[in-house]
Amino acid sequence: MNTVLLPPTVESESELKCFLEVISNVKNAESITDFSEYKFYIPAANVALICTIEQTNSKLKSSKELNRYLQRIDFFKILRPDICLPEDFNRRSEFGFCTIQKVSKTTKEEEIARKITAIIERTSNFKEIAKTNISHAIEYAIGEIARNVIQHSNAHGYVYAQYYPGSKIISIGIADLGIGILESFKQNNSEFYSETEDNHLTMLLKALKDRTSSKFNVAGTYGVPDNQGVGLTRIASICANQDVLGRFFIATGNAFYYRDGKKPPTSGTFSGEFHGTAISISMPVWRIDKIAIEQLLLDAEKDVNPATELTEDEGLFI
Repeated sequence: MNTVLLPPTVESESELKCFLEVISNVKNAESITDFSEYKFYIPAANVALICTIEQTNSKLKSSKELNRYLQRIDFFKILRPDICLPEDFNRRSEFGFCTIQKVSKTTKEEEIARKITAIIERTSNFKEIAKTNISHAIEYAIGEIARNVIQHSNAHGYVYAQYYPGSKIISIGIADLGIGILESFKQNNSEFYSETEDNHLTMLLKALKDRTSSKFNVAGTYGVPDNQGVGLTRIASICANQDVLGRFFIATGNAFYYRDGKKPPTSGTFSGEFHGTAISISMPVWRIDKIAIEQLLLDAEKDVNPATELTEDEGLFI
């Protein structure tokens, strides 16, 4: 029987590639996912792990001490809803996280965004204008990533967020059990896909280019594509904004892309494969509290299209 011992911590996006390599070893229902060393994971690692265990139906090896934390975020409730674990703790609203939420076609992303912004509001004292700027940035990010899951994965996913009051950083992770970016382009007969030239990495990098979507040729509302291929590109640029200095990570198949503030982005492949797409964003709210979402989007547009000078009147904001 295959036993996969999980690492004790996954503390930042820079560690996600190695973590995905580890959980790629969870192969099937005969596997045992061993939580014995588990101490702390950022949200993206938790939801990627949920997707892997759900897909493989692997067995779990845990401990009472571990159960308290994972029970608080509804980790076991999602994976094993038929098993009622006793809770020897009080669920309190002041914890800096919201429980793991399912993302599917019936999901209202604005409700998830409100739950996440509520975490910040109940643990920090921001002025109203700052709360507005923070909530709008989070709502935009959640909306774009959730729609990406719904429109492209052909499956459901999970979102989880945690706010760290000490550093005032919000970390959001979304992962799905879907077909992945490469297969999405392939199944939709995308003009951007080449059967002889493309793989997980090339298609991931194409998906991060402006105006590139696997459903660009699929008519949606009013006869035009519902997906314009700008969401992931804008979010990556917002995280890297010189006034935000956040982090953005995305992985699909055996490919990853990582952007950390103003540092040059890195991309590549890892051993194993993640069946779906996993995304992590971390933003210092003490930086975005002073920036309106309109300005962040304008900056993002200039970042991905340096020669383009857009104004609000030219239709950037819908």
